[in-house]
Amino acid sequence: MDTRTDAADAADADAGGGWAPPTGTPVTDTAAGTGAIPVSGVGRPPLPAPRSAPGQPAPRNEVARWARICAIVSVLFNPLLLVSIAAIVLGIVGLHRSDHPPFAGRFDSGRRQAMTGIGIGVFGLILGITVPALFIAWTVSRLP
Repeated sequence: MDTRTDAADAADADAGGGWAPPTGTPVTDTAAGTGAIPVSGVGRPPLPAPRSAPGQPAPRNEVARWARICAIVSVLFNPLLLVSIAAIVLGIVGLHRSDHPPFAGRFDSGRRQAMTGIGIGVFGLILGITVPALFIAWTVSRLP
């Protein structure tokens, strides 16, 4: 088993030996059957999440998609602010789901859709409160 430390590898790297692991990382050899970290695996990023089987569509985060749809509808039509509240709640649930399998680590995990649903849902909520309040204030100001 090779028990050299990173200082020995740094000396090899200075001498033209190639790659050196990060400081403080012990270099081990798994050929001895110890189950330690292989030299080639030190400092590498984790493997990406597994993809779906060929021929099958990738799973989609439908909750995040509905959050975005509700948020857009909340700006256009918002009875009793229910659509905005639904968009915010669905966005939070979709955001939570995007961090768990089978969506974690994927580009199309639905995280952006969920964030969009939350943002536009909050905007729709503010708009749904402000516009009627301004209309009532304007109407009251015009009374004789």
